[in-house]
Amino acid sequence: MIWFYSSLAGAFFSALYFALIKKEEERMDYIVLIGAVYLLIALILGAGLFLTGIPEIGEGFAGAFLGMLVLNIGTTFLFLEALKISDISISLPMTAFTPLFLIFTSPLINGEFADGMGIYGILLIVAGSYILHLKEEKGIMGPLKSIIQNKGSLYMLIVAFIWSFSANFDKIAYINSNSFFYGTFLYLGMGLFFAVYALMKKKDIARQVKKGFPGIVKISASCILTFLLITFSYSFAIVPYVISIKRMSALFGVVLGGVMFKEKNIGVRFIGALVMVAGAVTIALGT
Repeated sequence: MIWFYSSLAGAFFSALYFALIKKEEERMDYIVLIGAVYLLIALILGAGLFLTGIPEIGEGFAGAFLGMLVLNIGTTFLFLEALKISDISISLPMTAFTPLFLIFTSPLINGEFADGMGIYGILLIVAGSYILHLKEEKGIMGPLKSIIQNKGSLYMLIVAFIWSFSANFDKIAYINSNSFFYGTFLYLGMGLFFAVYALMKKKDIARQVKKGFPGIVKISASCILTFLLITFSYSFAIVPYVISIKRMSALFGVVLGGVMFKEKNIGVRFIGALVMVAGAVTIALGT
């Protein structure tokens, strides 16, 4: 069960990562912020790589790495915008849909099949999403409309779908190298992309990074812990198991939304997120 505890810890730090990004987005341009975060992560993981040495690289690494790089750049734009325009307690729980999508993507990409209680898990995730949006619109169809009309929820739902592909590539890249090698080059690639993008937009990068450096360090630390804990879990369990527990970040996100940002309707949102997480765990138990 070591994978369960490491995945659960990864879920907490994942929620903290998003909450800290939302907090810092109020102070600096999010493109500059994420570029600096990714480059700092690459530097720290690179130091770990220096100590552990370069691992044997498997033949599946290159394709999985490129897939992760492209997909992560795309999802980064989406979740940064989602965090900026909506409450974290209503956008982050949408990531609980990832295990649902993994039922279909894992068999296609790495041959890991889910069965058994999957259908019950799906129904719980849908029900939880409905509860989560109960206060957003009036009428019985209101919550369903809210998921589409609330751009933060919609963007995170798209992110959840894309992550159902990238989570599989994540494991393939990890098992064909190691956490430090894979992580160093993944975050270096993403960091350089966003740094160049920021320069093209003529952002005042140096001043913003200097001013926001304490926040950048905190975000980087939470991301590194998430990355190492989740890749470690892949050594002991299949992707749907690990990601289902990681989606406990939905609950932590609701709590952090109430504590850090004083968001409203936390009680209802917590119940909705709890039902969604129960669905994710049910899917895992049925695999």
